[in-house]
Amino acid sequence: MNSKIKKTKTYPSKVVANEDVADALTMLGQEFRRIRRYRDLALTDVGEVLGFSKSKLSLIENGNVGLQSAIDSYLRLAAYYGLEIHLVDSEGKNSLVLFGKEEEED
Repeated sequence: MNSKIKKTKTYPSKVVANEDVADALTMLGQEFRRIRRYRDLALTDVGEVLGFSKSKLSLIENGNVGLQSAIDSYLRLAAYYGLEIHLVDSEGKNSLVLFGKEEEED
């Protein structure tokens, strides 16, 4: 992780998926990768804190994990990044939406 000073900004609510569960989890993993990279964190940085190996975290970010493992892992990642995952029903479609705070550099 770099030594840049970061401050918190509001994370825009983001609809992650309007698809089936597998596609939604894959898209959620991709969003967690985007956040990790935005915060300039390596796979090992996040993995060490959460007890995930580098390869497991990579699998999670690529959506290549079983459903039960994925749900637990995504909830842990959301908590680590200070985000909440909400399932929203809009016009008969279920959407995963992320809410919370994201850091920004000074």
